Amino acid sequence: MKLKIIIFFLLCTIVNAQSLYNKHLYGYKGKIKHLTSYLYENEDFTKKTDSTSYKSKTISLFNEQGELIETKRDIKSSNQFYTFKSKYISNKDQVLQLRYDMENKLTDSISYTKINNNFWKIYGKKVGPQIITFGEQVLDDFGRDLSSKYTDYENKKVIETFSYENILENNLIVKTVTRFDNKEIVEFYEYSNFDENNNPKKIVIFGHDKKKIKKIIVREFTYY
Repeated sequence: MKLKIIIFFLLCTIVNAQSLYNKHLYGYKGKIKHLTSYLYENEDFTKKTDSTSYKSKTISLFNEQGELIETKRDIKSSNQFYTFKSKYISNKDQVLQLRYDMENKLTDSISYTKINNNFWKIYGKKVGPQIITFGEQVLDDFGRDLSSKYTDYENKKVIETFSYENILENNLIVKTVTRFDNKEIVEFYEYSNFDENNNPKKIVIFGHDKKKIKKIIVREFTYY
């Protein structure tokens, strides 16, 4: 569950030949090559992005067609960092995501199959335990991520559900509603420090009351 949420945070002109996981899904502009994102809890925030006060660091690599090909995520726990990776293999109408643990062992695979320009089906399977995932992802007409939902099964019994909905303004997420384990989390987003391609380098995430800062994301873009 934690990985799903991180991937989501960390997870636009539509190009029909592109895979699901491309720069349009996230609203990125320009010929992005790689992106480094630092996630801070509010009390740990610092402008020095090389500080280890961040809670996680994610490096995302894109090819020249704008498709996501790999992510590397360092997650902090008990003052130690653990690295998790994902690789993305894409063709026109399908994406295969392979996820690896901190020992670089494959943990699960997730396939995304295009039904139409606005709708993708999701199927995942863990290595070892008989746990499978069924889900779906909905995009707007520009390829932007609107919503997604997953259901995990073990021996044909539901063990977990997870979903989110994004509210967009000017192609940026301004509100997210996440639901899991009979809980609902509402968050609001503010953007600043836009670069030469109009990509925001700082994101402030507020709680449901729009007053308390929960998280801060600092991003570094590199372009082809």
